[in-house]
Formats: sequence, structure tokens, C-alpha cells
Amino acid sequence: MKKRFKRELGQLNDIYRWIDVKTENIDSNSLYDIKLCVEEVFVNLVKYSECNYIDLLINRIDHIFELTFIDDGIQFDPLAKENEIISDSLNRSEAGMGLYILERKMDSLDYQYLNGKNVFTIRKHI
Repeated sequence: MKKRFKRELGQLNDIYRWIDVKTENIDSNSLYDIKLCVEEVFVNLVKYSECNYIDLLINRIDHIFELTFIDDGIQFDPLAKENEIISDSLNRSEAGMGLYILERKMDSLDYQYLNGKNVFTIRKHI
């Protein structure tokens, strides 16, 4: 299921409510991880992407919860080697903490640039 959100931080509560509807029977630790990662991605898109909108797709397939963020902003691959920061959390800059959190809390991260849109997918086994 897909839903479009404005590029406004105030939309985060609407996103949380929408996720709550889609996450019944998910343990509280997994739900916390999902919401933390959604906040990290969404806030970065609002602050830096210069996009007009953010589409969020939610899929639940067996024991995998998948969220895909699609935006029409500046092309940016958060997983690219040139954006990689040393893995030791004590030596990370503030800018690198978001990816570190995503890598630790989610089971997979994928990025593609398709038809002028950033497509970033995060998955968690639940």
C-alpha cells in the first residue's frame, strides 16, 4: 500500500499512525526499530532532498516488513561508497549516525535511482 506525504516534519505523526495500522501483531521492539528508522529517513528527506513529495510504500510479506521511500528530490545514494563512514560508532560524525542506525536496526537496505526518483527500501524480519 502506498501513501503520499508532504515534505514537512509535521507529517511524521501521520506516518506513525499509518504504520501502526499496518503493523498489528509485530513485537514492540521491532515496531520501535521500524519507527526509529522511518524517522531517520523521513527527516533526512525533508531536510536535504529538496523533493516535492515523499511516497511511502509498505509491504508485509510473511515475516518481512518492507518500507520503500520514493522522492523526486536530488539524486542521493546513501549506500554509495563515497558516503560510507567508518563503522565504529564512537568515531562517526553526526552525519553518519543515521546510516549506522539503519544498518543496525534493519535487515537490508537498498537504493535505486529510477525515472528521476530516489527509491530507498528498508526491510526488517519480524
